[in-house]
Amino acid sequence: MKPIYIFIIITLTCFACYGQQTTDTTSLQIAIDQDIPPKFKGGLRGFYSYIAKNLKYPEVAQLIGISGKLKMQFIVEKDGSIIEALPVNCIGAGCEAEASKVLINSPKWNPGLQNGKAVRVQYTIPINFNISKALISMKELRKSDYGFLFLIKDKEYSIDQAEEVLGKEFLSNSIIIAEEQHDEEHKVAGKKATYLLKIDG
Repeated sequence: MKPIYIFIIITLTCFACYGQQTTDTTSLQIAIDQDIPPKFKGGLRGFYSYIAKNLKYPEVAQLIGISGKLKMQFIVEKDGSIIEALPVNCIGAGCEAEASKVLINSPKWNPGLQNGKAVRVQYTIPINFNISKALISMKELRKSDYGFLFLIKDKEYSIDQAEEVLGKEFLSNSIIIAEEQHDEEHKVAGKKATYLLKIDG
């Protein structure tokens, strides 16, 4: 089996949005200037170690060779817990859900303090998912527990139709994004879930 690499680049950056809306559904006050910023027990090295040990490469992402940089945004709450762990961008195939789960389950931080009081602070973390799998086999996709559809030049194809266009193998880096489909129309019988692969070109 070829090695799987997950690179986590920890670049904690405070966002300037005090008193502004952080998501479409939640209004939280975020402190942009803290007397004492939040700190993970063990520091950044400890946080890096926690993520590296707990972040798992999603099964579908491994299967289709999804690689890319996922930027996650989160809030360190007043009690030191992490909330609102949301992707700023998407690479698909379950990577966003896995990153969010690991962040939400993080051990508590020491919260940020402003004028002696705990405050909410928002950060972003770029996480690089990288797997060395250049070619994807249609045969391997058929044998998997997942169903696959393809979007090529804005036209949707079944796996059989896509094979006529792409051949028996195609490059993993041609996948722009892999999105799970939840509607009955796209359901593939006998499969755990169905993914729509958007192909470049």
